[in-house]
Amino acid sequence: MSSDIEIEAKYLVHADPNWLQEQVIQFFHENAFSADSGSLHLQNDVYYDTADQALLRNGMALRLRHKGGKRYITFKKALTKGASAQGRPWERFERERETADPEIEGADNKAFIKQCFSDFAGDNRFIAGGFEKIVTIRNKRQRYTFANATSAYEAAFDNVTYISELTKKECSERQLEIEKLTDETPVESMRVLIRNLERKLGDGIEPCWESKYERACKMGEEFQQ
Repeated sequence: MSSDIEIEAKYLVHADPNWLQEQVIQFFHENAFSADSGSLHLQNDVYYDTADQALLRNGMALRLRHKGGKRYITFKKALTKGASAQGRPWERFERERETADPEIEGADNKAFIKQCFSDFAGDNRFIAGGFEKIVTIRNKRQRYTFANATSAYEAAFDNVTYISELTKKECSERQLEIEKLTDETPVESMRVLIRNLERKLGDGIEPCWESKYERACKMGEEFQQ
């Protein structure tokens, strides 16, 4: 999408992942979308926060991603509250750029962070930094793009491992994300599409209104302590 607004539907996966992937591909074909051949990506994400997790509590996230030999710094802020998101896609502000700095405190990264918080967060408490590593998330992602004459969507099948930076304990789960790629596609059209997909997949998926960072921080006491 050309804007900084990311619109997607997120699910926890309970079904066999091979069955799920086949059903999603079939669903888009049945709805007159063509598909690419798919691509596999390995991502390593480190999330940063203040010691008291102020970003988490304010619906924000700060991430360094390592993918394909490159690094990216990303700032995100949720625009849709979890409880109010039922029945509609989840919206987030997202700003990302490639970076050569391997740590969040690098000069270029600090400038990016300052700009993000100045432009969007509207909270100067975070500009000075003081961030520390909270969680590492390793993700094996199988990605497909589906398109027709007026719309395009990305379907991402994620095998996610969360690693606490405090305890080094790990836990894993599978997720499905459906993201709207074209600004011209009405959100209502996406809403209808994902409701039909939910009916097709049934109990094989469960709507999820938390980011991966939120999921990592809420996986339970055994993981966090």
